[in-house]
Amino acid sequence: MKALRSTNLFVLFSPSQKDLGKYADQYLNVLKQQTRLVEQYHGPVAMEERKKCLELERVWMLCQILYFPGADQEDISIRLMNWYNKCHKSYLHEFDRQSIYYSQSTFDHADFWPYTTRLILLGQLKSVSTLMKHVLSDHRFKPHKALKDT
Repeated sequence: MKALRSTNLFVLFSPSQKDLGKYADQYLNVLKQQTRLVEQYHGPVAMEERKKCLELERVWMLCQILYFPGADQEDISIRLMNWYNKCHKSYLHEFDRQSIYYSQSTFDHADFWPYTTRLILLGQLKSVSTLMKHVLSDHRFKPHKALKDT
């Protein structure tokens, strides 16, 4: 009976899911403040400290997605993709986008498919759509017969 009372007390004093979300946000703000403090300094030690702070922020943001879902109830796959894109800056700068868009034949450009694949993997579907519209609007582009028939 005593254990039952202690269990009931725990339930009475345990924070709600909403409160846990608030505490998680507060902790993330503390981590961000620490990162801003470290960013004021320069040198190899400060750079290493900044890197650790950013890693802590990223891990905590992932924990928030997985363990403290907000009231928005957004699809977890979308939240994870947004987290990934925010934490891991896309490496699209390695492609000369202007060259891809303005080559004589965008579709036949050597970097067209690697660039398109990278956009898809990073969840940047609006950019993929824009690129495909550009390719299809090119009067020199001749779609395959199977594409015409659909």
